[in-house]
Amino acid sequence: MPNIITEVKTIKVDRDCVGYPVFISWMNTLGGREHWLFNKVNVKQLDTSEGGSFKVTNQLLENSRGDVFELTNNANNVIIVNSLVDVEDIEGLKSVLYSPSVEMLSNVDTWQTEGAKWLNVRINKGSFKLYQSDQVRNIFEIQIELPDINIQVR
Repeated sequence: MPNIITEVKTIKVDRDCVGYPVFISWMNTLGGREHWLFNKVNVKQLDTSEGGSFKVTNQLLENSRGDVFELTNNANNVIIVNSLVDVEDIEGLKSVLYSPSVEMLSNVDTWQTEGAKWLNVRINKGSFKLYQSDQVRNIFEIQIELPDINIQVR
C-alpha cells in the first residue's frame, strides 16, 4: 500500500537570540493548540479601575471626611508584545485574538523549563489592524492581561 500524504506542515525556525521572551499558547478554532514566541521589545503597563464606592447620606456629612469612599479598586498588569511577521503568518496568529483559552509560559529565565509553568491570561479585546494588502511583513501586536492583583477591601 503506497504512503499517502494528507497534510503538509511548514515549520519556521528563527535561530536569533531572543531577548525578553514571551511564549504563548492558545486554542485555535479547530480545538488544537497554536504557539508563538514574541521576542521584541515588551511594554509593561498597569491598568487600574474603580471596584466600587460608597456615598454617605446627608446625616453623616457633618462628621465625615467627604461624601464618597472607595470600597476597593482593581489593578491589572498588562504586557504589550509585538513581532515583525510575514503576512501569511498573521492569518494564523489572528486566532489568538478571539481564542477562549490563552496561556503564557511564566518563570522562564533561561531556556530550561525547570520551574516554568503555564499561566492563564487574557488578550485585551478591541479592533485590530492586521496588515495592509501591499505589505509582505507587518508588526503584529497584542496586549496580554495578566491575572488580577489582589487588593484589600475597605
